[in-house]
Amino acid sequence: MKISKVGTIVLGIALIISISVAAVVGIANIGLQSELSDLEIELNSTQAMLQDNVTRLQEKTENRTNTELFIKTYLSGIGIYYNAMDVEDIATYKYNRAEDYYDSGNWFSGVGYYDDAMDYYSNAREEYRDAQDVFKNASNYTTNQTFKNINTVYSNMMDSKSKSMTYLYEAAEYMSAACQFYLDGNYEAAHDRANKANEKITFSDEQLTIFNTHLAELNTILLGLN
Repeated sequence: MKISKVGTIVLGIALIISISVAAVVGIANIGLQSELSDLEIELNSTQAMLQDNVTRLQEKTENRTNTELFIKTYLSGIGIYYNAMDVEDIATYKYNRAEDYYDSGNWFSGVGYYDDAMDYYSNAREEYRDAQDVFKNASNYTTNQTFKNINTVYSNMMDSKSKSMTYLYEAAEYMSAACQFYLDGNYEAAHDRANKANEKITFSDEQLTIFNTHLAELNTILLGLN
C-alpha cells in the first residue's frame, strides 16, 4: 500500500518524536546510571568504613578480653605462689623440729617430723610448679614485652623454688633414714645418710641463690614501671 504525503509527514513527525523521546530516555538513563554509580561508590565506601569500625571494635574487644585474661591469670599465679610459700614455711618448721630431736638423740620423734617435712616439701614443690605453669600461660594473653618479661622472671623463680623443694625433700628423706639407722644401732649407715642430706641442702642453697638473682631482676623491672 502506498503512503500518502500526509501519512509520510505524520510518519516522519512520529519518527522524529520517537527518536527524540528515545534520546531523552537515553539521556535520562545515562543520568540515572551515573547517579546509581555514585550511590554504589558511596555505599561501598560506607560499607568499608563500617567494616573497618567493626574490625576495630573486635580488636578492642579482643584486646580487652586478653587484658582481663592476663590480669586474672597473673593474679592466679601470684596466689598459688603465696600459698606455696605458706606450705614451705610449714615444711621448714617440721624440718627444724626434726633437727632439734635429731641433735638431742630423740631419733624416734625425729623420724616423724622428717617424714612430715617430706610431705610438705612435696606439696610445696607441686604448688611452685603449678605457679610456674600459670605464669607461663599468662604471657600468652599480652603483647606487652615488659609484662612478658615479668612473667618470665616469675616463672624462673618458681623453677628455682621447685628444685629447691625437691632437694629439701630428699634431705628430709635421708635424715629420716639416718634416724632410723640410729634406732637400729647402725651408726655408719646413719652417718652416711646424714652426709647425703647435707649435700642435698647444699644443692638447695644453690637454687635459693639463683632464686634471689631472679628476685633482684624482678625488682629492677618493677621499679622501672614507676
